[in-house]
Amino acid sequence: WDPVSRRGPLSRPDGYPQQSTPPGVPGGPAQGGSGGPGQAVPGQWREGTGAHGMDVKDGKLYVAVPPSRMIYRIDPATWTVENIIPAVHKRPHGIGFEGDFLWESDSDLSTFYKRDPETGEVIDAIRLGDDHPQPHGMSVWNGYIWWVDDVAGNSWVSRMRIPA
Repeated sequence: WDPVSRRGPLSRPDGYPQQSTPPGVPGGPAQGGSGGPGQAVPGQWREGTGAHGMDVKDGKLYVAVPPSRMIYRIDPATWTVENIIPAVHKRPHGIGFEGDFLWESDSDLSTFYKRDPETGEVIDAIRLGDDHPQPHGMSVWNGYIWWVDDVAGNSWVSRMRIPA
């Protein structure tokens, strides 16, 4: 689902085929390589901008990459990919940890997803209203989700307390 009213300036233009299932999951398109842990960061080339969100947990680097629609856990000592979870939708533009849970933002859906970082299971979701700033970059700090707006000219920095 990719409503025109919620698309950011980097979304695919109208008429360009939309992908409904992320690569690397059943029913999704093939991705380069096997996509398995221990390999170089996989994924076929897609138009886009590269990695967008990073956080560190227990000495591991987590990176959200919109073009591959994946979140990678990387061992920074060896640069080995240890785990890959598909993004919930197609524009993961920020990640951050709250305790043992990983929060992922999606710019097109203006939604924050609380996830299990090992399995990728979605534990909870918070969708912002159409009148809220659209999340582009996101971080988690001190019990809040912080994000910046994606829409040119707005330049909003927003925060929301993480629900208990």
